[in-house]
Amino acid sequence: MGGMDDIARVFDNFAWRVHTPYSVYAANFYKSLSYVESLLKSNGFAQYEKFCKQHPRVRKRALKDFLIEPVTHLPRFILVFKDIEKSMMKFSEPADLKLLKSTITAISLSCHQTESKFREFELIRIASELQSAVIWPKFQHIDPRAVIPEGVDLRSGTGSFPEQPADSPSLEYTNTRYLKHFGMLKLYERIPTNASSSRMVTVNVAVFLFNDMFLVTKPVAKAKPTRGEVLSQPLQTDAVVAGLSPDTFDYHVYRQACPVDRLDIHEVPVSGVFNSAFCVVQFNRFMQTTRAYTLEAGDDKERDKWISAIKDTKQRFR
Repeated sequence: MGGMDDIARVFDNFAWRVHTPYSVYAANFYKSLSYVESLLKSNGFAQYEKFCKQHPRVRKRALKDFLIEPVTHLPRFILVFKDIEKSMMKFSEPADLKLLKSTITAISLSCHQTESKFREFELIRIASELQSAVIWPKFQHIDPRAVIPEGVDLRSGTGSFPEQPADSPSLEYTNTRYLKHFGMLKLYERIPTNASSSRMVTVNVAVFLFNDMFLVTKPVAKAKPTRGEVLSQPLQTDAVVAGLSPDTFDYHVYRQACPVDRLDIHEVPVSGVFNSAFCVVQFNRFMQTTRAYTLEAGDDKERDKWISAIKDTKQRFR
């Protein structure tokens, strides 16, 4: 019994000596990131970082990449705790494990909460960067056949004509709009080959699910920096892992944004064509279908996350 208590005390010691600083660091992560970004605006500091990146141990990684390293340890701790608990179950009585189990459970819960908070900050940061990275279409691209008489103002719709929409939706985090989920998906479409036939093609799209809006965009690489200009490296976060980087891409709106309460979602059966696919159907207030997106994720787990996120967002919107 004493041995189990000693082990429990080790974990308890970890909780306040190690995990608490991790939690504080994660909560203030973006303050650190903002400070580093302000330093990188100085050409001298940017050149110093460039020099440091040449060191073999750095492996050409940017300073911002190292800032996130402590936070990435949290999920690893949770896995270690679970492995230890399983191992202890084989050699100890359940009564002996009570204190150890409760301590591990408390630490794991705290890790999950910290990780969840960091994920929330990540979504806020992405939404903020998207505000300038998302390119909304001009009205004549949406409806090229429309005739707009002189003096008619379209601001109540998609924006002023014919320039970039002046009142395009704000994507920055607010109490009424916030990013819920994002990722790179494959969009299936048909294009006509002649008057009577068509063929199916795929388009790589970046999809953003807000609490009130479903947005499909097409990533377009930004112009490369001119000679001597310092290019900011994207932070290695969930967004970059998912293939999203507002630092290096613009996101051209591929289809007009859709309100989440006007969506239905369906899982697509596996076939010779589709794997890990789902279909998002858009309808209007008269319950008429106006558009359908057949999207394919990287695997079933990712597809299920999208389906769950869209259903949950639609339910909460009501």
